[in-house]
Amino acid sequence: RDSHSARHHVVGHSGELALMQKPLNFGAIDDLAIPYSHANEKHGCKPKHKERFYFNHMNPIKIWLPTQQNVAKPPSLLEIGFTKDSGLIHITKVTTLLLMIAGSSFSSPPAAISPSSDFLKYWKSGLAELSSYNLTTERYGELRKGQGVLVFVYEEINADSRVKVETLKLPNEKQIPVLKLNSILKFTTGIYDYSIMTSVFAGLSGPGVTRILEPKKISFSSQEWCGHVFHQVIPRKNGLSSEIHSYFEAEADSQKIIPYPVGPIYYEDEMPILVRELDREFMPIGETRQINFVPGLWQRRKRHVPLAFGLGTLTKIGKETILLRSEKIESIKWTLETKGMVTTYHIEVAKPHKLLAWENSVGEKGELIASIRNTYWEHNHNLDLPLRKTLGLNYGVGSGE
Repeated sequence: RDSHSARHHVVGHSGELALMQKPLNFGAIDDLAIPYSHANEKHGCKPKHKERFYFNHMNPIKIWLPTQQNVAKPPSLLEIGFTKDSGLIHITKVTTLLLMIAGSSFSSPPAAISPSSDFLKYWKSGLAELSSYNLTTERYGELRKGQGVLVFVYEEINADSRVKVETLKLPNEKQIPVLKLNSILKFTTGIYDYSIMTSVFAGLSGPGVTRILEPKKISFSSQEWCGHVFHQVIPRKNGLSSEIHSYFEAEADSQKIIPYPVGPIYYEDEMPILVRELDREFMPIGETRQINFVPGLWQRRKRHVPLAFGLGTLTKIGKETILLRSEKIESIKWTLETKGMVTTYHIEVAKPHKLLAWENSVGEKGELIASIRNTYWEHNHNLDLPLRKTLGLNYGVGSGE
C-alpha cells in the first residue's frame, strides 16, 4: 500500500509482520515505544524490528494483520494511535478492525456467521417487540413534541431484491434472515402533520452478511402536507447503492453508487440495534472506536445534504442509573459523536436490553413509555384499539380514547 495516501493510512505487506504469527498482547503493545528517525519524518519511518511497517507521524496508523496460510479468516487492520516525545513513538491505543476487500481471495472462506440459539429462541418466537416513546424532534429550526414506536421483528428477505420473502419458492441459500427495525415518528409542524418511517433490515446470516445484525437494506419515507420522499440504501459489492424519489424538484429521482471507505461501515440508523448488543457484546465498557459512518436518512433529509460516508466516534461509557417514569433503572450509556452532533443512548442493563432513552446535542430526545411483545399484524380491528392505550399512544384518529 502507498504510505503517503491522502488519509495517511499505512499498511505493511503480507509476510512482513512476524508479530502477527502469535496472539497480540494488548497490554504489552500499550507500553511499546519504537525508535523514531527524525531524518525520515517527511516520509515516515521504519522501525528496526522484523515486524516492519511505515507510517506518517501526524495520524493514527493502520497495519495489515496478515493471517497464516490455510487459516479461514480474512486479514484485518491494526489501528494504532500514538504520540511523539523525545525521539520515541509511544503507542497510546490499539484497535483491531476487520478489513473486507473487494476482489480479495483467501485459501479458505471465512467461518459462517450465525446468531446464538438464545437469540433465535427469543426473536423467532413469532412475536414482535413494540416499544413506544414520547419524543422531541427538530424541524424548521424549532423543537417539536411527538411520539414514536420502535418495532423489532424477525423475517427473511430476498438476497438479490432485498424484499420480504412471502413464498416457499425461493431456496434458503437465496434468503437472508433479518431482524427488522421499523422506526415510526409522528409530530406536527404548526397546522400540518409529519409522518416518518425508517426501516433497517439487519442481517443475521446468509449471503453477504459479515457481522451479526449487519444492515442489508435501509429505507426511509417522509409524508407531510407538501409531499412525500422515499430514500433507500443497499450495500452492494461495488459500493453503497443510494436511490431517492422525491416530490421536490431539487431531489426528484436519483440513483448513485457511493464507493466504500477502507474498513467496516456502520449506520446511524442501526444504532438502536447495535448498542443493545442483542446477541453478543459489541465492545467492552470504556472502549472508544472511530468508525466509518453513514448518517441517518432522516437526519440527512433535514440537513438537505448529499449522502456520504463520514467518520464517527462510538463510546461505550458504562453503567448509569436513570430516572424513567419515576422509576430508577440501571442502564449502559453510549455516545455517538459525528460532525456537528453528539447522540447519547441509554440501554437497559437487564435483558433484552431495551432502548430506554436517547438525546442529542441539538435538543432532540426520546423516552420509553411502554414495551410489549405482540403479533401486532393480527390486531387490526376496532376491537383492538385499546391496545394503543397499553402503549400510551395518543396520536391519530381512533387512538383508543
